[in-house]
Amino acid sequence: MREPPRSYVLCGTPRTGSTLLCGLLPSSGVLGRPESYFREPDEVAWAEMFGLATEGGRVRNYRAFVNAARSAGTSNNGVFGARIMSPKVAGSSPVGHPL
Repeated sequence: MREPPRSYVLCGTPRTGSTLLCGLLPSSGVLGRPESYFREPDEVAWAEMFGLATEGGRVRNYRAFVNAARSAGTSNNGVFGARIMSPKVAGSSPVGHPL
């Protein structure tokens, strides 16, 4: 028997209720804590909340950032949730960051 998925990405567009949904999912206690951790304009603010170093408006250690985001977005049962909003999906991807 396959183990169920332990992570998900909520993809949305503006004005579709994703903020409401992201606010409700953590209240379940088992569906992670989805936020827009990987929205590039907010990464420095998230890094500061995670206690990570930044330099020149960028996260200094992106691997540490991803690990911190995974920790922040994971509920006690191990389910991770994150949100990515269109049309910024390409700009929000960690692909452009060196790990």
